[in-house]
Amino acid sequence: MFVYLSVCVCLFIALIVFTDGRYIGSVLDRNGLRPSRFYVSKDNFMYMASEVGVANVAANEVIQKGRLKPGRLLLVDTKQGVFVRDDIIKEQIATLRPVANWIEQEVYISTSS
Repeated sequence: MFVYLSVCVCLFIALIVFTDGRYIGSVLDRNGLRPSRFYVSKDNFMYMASEVGVANVAANEVIQKGRLKPGRLLLVDTKQGVFVRDDIIKEQIATLRPVANWIEQEVYISTSS
């Protein structure tokens, strides 16, 4: 999968945040040059920022703290109210298309005359 995605992803993007209305997620570049920290509060809100202390959330209201690690994905399913683990997401994506077969079947065109 890395071989395939390495040509699709710009190396200098630090953090991408995305949503489709149901899922909210983010992915941190593989270099991890910009931190990405998150809190989950008792009232079921998630706060994510590049620095700690951006949101005023009392310590006794925080039920989970974490940070997005380099090359990892963070995904929240707002319909089910759950986090989807990074390894589960990547496994689902990896099985969508036969990328390994595509790479094995790569055709090289000779440039010599």
